[in-house]
Amino acid sequence: MFRSIQRKQIFNSESGVSLIVAVMTLFVLSIIGVTIATVTFANIKLSTTDREYQSTYYIAEAGVNQTYAEIKDLIISSYNNTNTEVDFYAAVEPVLLADINNSVLTNFEPSFGEKPTANISITKIDDGNPRTYRISSEGQIGERHRTVSKEFTVNWIPKAGGGTPMPALPEGVAAIIKNNVNLSGSGTIDGDLYLDTELNNRIKVDGGAGITGDIYVKDPNNDAIFDMPDWMTKPTLNYFGFEFDWEKLERFFDSFPTAPSLPLHEDVKIVAGSNQHDVIKNGNLYINNYLIRDENFVLNLDQNYHFNRATFGGNYTLKINIGNSDRVLVFDELHLTNGHIEIIGTGNLTIFVKNELKFGSRPRLNFGGRTDQLTIYYEGAEKVDFTTVDINANILVKRADVTYGAGGGREGLLVSGGNYVSVANGAEMDSIIVAPFAKVHLSGNKTLGVVIAEELEITGGTKLEYKQVDTSKFPFDFITVPNEPSNPGSGDSGDLLIPKPNIE
Repeated sequence: MFRSIQRKQIFNSESGVSLIVAVMTLFVLSIIGVTIATVTFANIKLSTTDREYQSTYYIAEAGVNQTYAEIKDLIISSYNNTNTEVDFYAAVEPVLLADINNSVLTNFEPSFGEKPTANISITKIDDGNPRTYRISSEGQIGERHRTVSKEFTVNWIPKAGGGTPMPALPEGVAAIIKNNVNLSGSGTIDGDLYLDTELNNRIKVDGGAGITGDIYVKDPNNDAIFDMPDWMTKPTLNYFGFEFDWEKLERFFDSFPTAPSLPLHEDVKIVAGSNQHDVIKNGNLYINNYLIRDENFVLNLDQNYHFNRATFGGNYTLKINIGNSDRVLVFDELHLTNGHIEIIGTGNLTIFVKNELKFGSRPRLNFGGRTDQLTIYYEGAEKVDFTTVDINANILVKRADVTYGAGGGREGLLVSGGNYVSVANGAEMDSIIVAPFAKVHLSGNKTLGVVIAEELEITGGTKLEYKQVDTSKFPFDFITVPNEPSNPGSGDSGDLLIPKPNIE
């Protein structure tokens, strides 16, 4: 009875309930607080991660856009400074695939205490014209990476008039000279002379020398333009009817086309019975064995190639078959000591020589072909001696002096960024000579064509005789005449460069 009453008293008592409720409430609130804190921290971390992730994307995208803007400038500049499809891509690709490729952009503001970078790569997707490339930009902030890419198409557009903005030279002009003209020993200019200076005593005439054509100067009233014997009658001076852009011509050498990066040609061997000859070995070309002739060896170019060195000898001929395509060959050294180059096909061949260009006894280049079918760019500094060489090609020399001598001859364009060009001892020239930094010295021969130079010296009964020169396929523009058409693509990439959207 007593136990039953005591049990009722215990169950009916409310002592300690409030404490239990309070503890349980605190426990629940603690759980809720921890949960809220965890969710909040997770949201903060997620937001930070998202910002970092998004910022990395923006860095990658900025890398693509910045690189594409640089490429656009490159395309416009290369188009304005080249004449043919081969020369255009030869100027563009080395910059795209060597200079810009594998570059790293770092010109970004710090993000979350880290220095962002964009790693740039350029991939060529296809060849020919047009050509497609891809920019890939990997943005990086700390440990986070994102990649954005853009494809773009480069399209060579043939220029009007055979591919050049350069108009025809004034009819009858035999020489356009920037500074001095010195005629002596019966040296003669048979044609018009344009003297682009206002300085005194710039034309010096002695002995039986003379000028049969008209003389054009900037200021016809400058009576002191001549230094000549008293017995000679001063010719009438005419006003310059056009502007000659020497600075534009000189800038050509600042952006002189450079040799593209090309694969080495695979090894080639001729085997005839027990005899054999390595025509191509380890990137070297050897045209110096009788098997070349006996086997009628032909170098068939299905693509563009690089050679370390080419050695010719034995009066053997290298026949290069380019078909109907435009091809490029790059030589570190080209030694035509005693041999010839013959082009087979209807396309054009461009040869880049990087270091050494040497000739020997009576080599012939492109005999029987079109003059504009072969173009040679020489980047080296050592003088080029074309004595005894027969050349039917356009030759462009970045900085070396040039000499032509007895037994040699040439047709085509000669451009030299050197200080001296000599045509002497009976060399036959049917050409235009462009040498804006050089003294051009003619002696002992008859030169047909036009000379454009810093100075002109004619001695020893030599004649510079005007011959109309077709400039429609010359690789640059350096003369301005009234109503000259604008250069296609100048200032605007137009259809030269066609971009696709950025993608991740």
